[in-house]
Amino acid sequence: MPKLAGFRSNVPDGLAILSDATKMPIVTGSVDVLMCMAVVHHLTDAMLEQVFDEALRVLKVGGHLILLDPVLNRQRVVGQLLWKLDRGSYPRTEEDLHKKLEGRFKIIHWEKFAIYHEYVFGIGVRRSGAVRTND
Repeated sequence: MPKLAGFRSNVPDGLAILSDATKMPIVTGSVDVLMCMAVVHHLTDAMLEQVFDEALRVLKVGGHLILLDPVLNRQRVVGQLLWKLDRGSYPRTEEDLHKKLEGRFKIIHWEKFAIYHEYVFGIGVRRSGAVRTND
């Protein structure tokens, strides 16, 4: 795990956890901020649901989930070419990703931007009373 080793050498006192995002070894309601960057297009729908449920579990009420991921836009030729090269097998549209996040979190920020792919950058907040949907 080169990234984990690099983090530990650069931040020796930092907390780094290597785990499955669908079953995080983290105490319920103990996290202020979770970041999910360039991951969800690698997850099946079932896995994505589990990751969002797990994020709900570990985040404190008022905790933030920060999401950054490429999204599918069939009108964007360069993006279509990149999706053929990308190892992510589950590209989603902006609308689909927004709907999945909105079902569990209060979305306080959402924007789309493009470099070659189109990307979404969203921030969701764990609401009071939010519960995992797959228990």
